[in-house]
This record gives sequence, C-alpha cells and structure tokens, in this order.
Amino acid sequence: MLCVRINAWDTRDLRDVIDVVPNAGERLDEVMLPKVQNAAEVVALDLLLTQWRRKHGLPLVTSDRAQIETTRGLINVEEICAASPRLETIIFGPADFAASMEMPVLTGGVPSLSTRETISTTCSQRSSWPAVPTASSH
Repeated sequence: MLCVRINAWDTRDLRDVIDVVPNAGERLDEVMLPKVQNAAEVVALDLLLTQWRRKHGLPLVTSDRAQIETTRGLINVEEICAASPRLETIIFGPADFAASMEMPVLTGGVPSLSTRETISTTCSQRSSWPAVPTASSH
C-alpha cells in the first residue's frame, strides 16, 4: 500500500500534488490531506485526483484520508466527512489541534475526550469508516 501525505492547501508548495502524486501512478492507493479545514478542500482533492487518473487512464480507486488538526476542522467535521465518496478515513492530530487552540502542547498532544468523541461519532455514522487514533490519543 502506498499512501502519500501531501501538503495542506494553504501552503505555497503544491509540488507534491503536481509531481509526486502523478509519478506514483498505479501504485498510489491513498492520499493524506493534512490540516483539513472544510469540505471544499476535500472536494478539490477529489476533483484533482479524478481528473488526473482519468487523463492517464488509471482506475479511480485511490482513497483519501483527511487529518483534523485545527478547531475549524473539528467544527466542520460532519461536512468534511460527507464531502467525497473517495474519503475513507479521518485522522485526528492532537498536537496541532492543541496548538490551533493556543493551548500548551504536551508531548504528543493531549486531546480532550469530547474532541475524540465528536470525531468518532461522526466517523461511526459511516459504518465502514475507522476513526484512526494517533499514538498519543489514548
């Protein structure tokens, strides 16, 4: 399985989407999008990957993973989950999430129980979805 973590949409360096993803070709199974803030970011990735794979005659089997690492992402987690049929996994990043709340970041971050419950509940509404905890979220 090959999963490529691309840069967040708000970065100025999108070479990974332009160069790395296309060069992976048929080997690419998943694309991980960090710091997802809203559904539009997931839709943009879905459209880009669909167009690219169609252009190159590749099957549309790539799945996406979205990382919720900000308060804005948590607020919009339901719309993010519903944004694309290609989206299969939500990953919570506790350290970046704590930083987005201007909270002190302990080693590995310490998410609140209600944050994990919100993400887990939203994912469980899609019966085939796993909510992937990070090593520090237990």
